[in-house]
Amino acid sequence: MSTLFKLDWRDLLKGLFVAVFSSILTTISSMVQNSGFVLTKENGWFILSAALASGLAYLTKNLLTDSEGKVLGRI
Repeated sequence: MSTLFKLDWRDLLKGLFVAVFSSILTTISSMVQNSGFVLTKENGWFILSAALASGLAYLTKNLLTDSEGKVLGRI
């Protein structure tokens, strides 16, 4: 883990993994809900936005926690 308010290359790789994994889960969820999956422009944007949101959330969490996992170094 990186220190408070800093990201290292491992954080970026893990954030990329979270983004890819969340897009896979979003696609599977869409397939189950719609009894099939057709990649349309709307579906593509939905999957991309879900991946981007989850990746950014992970990076923000790492940015705001210290090397011990404490939020803002206090909690």
